[in-house]
Amino acid sequence: MLDCNFVRDRDGKDVDWSPKRSYEGRVSAEQVDWLKADLANTLHPTVIISHQGFGPKASGGVVPNGAEIRAVIAAANHREKGGKVVLCMHGHNHLDGATTVEGVHYLQINSASYLWVGEQFGRMAPYVDPLFAFMELDPAGSIRLIGRKSTFRKPTPAERGYPDANAVTASIADRVLRFTPPRAT
Repeated sequence: MLDCNFVRDRDGKDVDWSPKRSYEGRVSAEQVDWLKADLANTLHPTVIISHQGFGPKASGGVVPNGAEIRAVIAAANHREKGGKVVLCMHGHNHLDGATTVEGVHYLQINSASYLWVGEQFGRMAPYVDPLFAFMELDPAGSIRLIGRKSTFRKPTPAERGYPDANAVTASIADRVLRFTPPRAT
């Protein structure tokens, strides 16, 4: 797990976010060091979970130092014949989606209860049923996600005039993701 609720203060130090500080949502330098050491010392497929995404922007990445985290992952994965980090999961964006970059799956998990549509469109578009998913990780090379589907309560995003209504769902899709297990060189 990585905590992405840090901000950089005037002295360049990473400090915990608080309501008195402008929200930034970064991974602290201390955690970056921990991640490097942890990945150097494991032989197992690794899943990284965070609230905010640090994957590429197109996959929901919003963490300002996300490129630094991806570089740590790439360095660890290049030391192996297979990928050490096989999956990075996050929520925050209240969207369902997946992409693969350099052999690493970046998975956005939808909110359990609503889509944030913004103040202009009524803030929250709630789901009829809560969402959740089950994940099975087979160290031999697969990740199976079994999601749940629901519908939007009225008014739906489309009925609210939400511009991206065609691209959002009240669901977490079933997925099978494949990876090459890590093997020490």
